[in-house]
Amino acid sequence: MKRITMKEVDTYVCKCGNNIDGQGFEPLGGMNECVFECNVCGELVEVVDFEDGDNE
Repeated sequence: MKRITMKEVDTYVCKCGNNIDGQGFEPLGGMNECVFECNVCGELVEVVDFEDGDNE
């Protein structure tokens, strides 16, 4: 799963060229409210608040 920060959300483009900012991604919801799925290729992207990988 790709992990990006809040700052990257506006500019992140999926490997299939779909832009996460807009209608291209849907949140999985539930426990995974920070995880979004691409509507085109199904790539999962997790949006985290911090750049540090220590915050699991």
